[in-house]
Amino acid sequence: LAEEGAGLRPQKSRIDELALGIIMLKNGIAFGKQNQHNSGADEMLRFNEKMLVKAEAEWKQLAPRSPEEAAAAIEKAKRKHYEQEAERQAMMQGLAAANPGKTHIEFGGPQTQQVFEQM
Repeated sequence: LAEEGAGLRPQKSRIDELALGIIMLKNGIAFGKQNQHNSGADEMLRFNEKMLVKAEAEWKQLAPRSPEEAAAAIEKAKRKHYEQEAERQAMMQGLAAANPGKTHIEFGGPQTQQVFEQM
């Protein structure tokens, strides 16, 4: 955001913001449904579903104005989500490799930084 505000990156359009939000919300809902047994998951699931309804309502108003931009925004959002997920998985694998046999790993600090730098 700071880079966008300083003019170093182009500002995201509302279509881009909504596309990423919708992709993230849908994945959050899928995750929530898989992990409903965890404490607090039901509340987060309901929140994500509520926000998805709002985002999709706005999307239905904006997307028809520029179908090409909307399609490109969805593809860009999907790629960004897949890249973030791949990075998260790589980080988890690196932490697991650096801590063999541990069932609980603290995230953050010098050990996490070392794994991140090796990625």
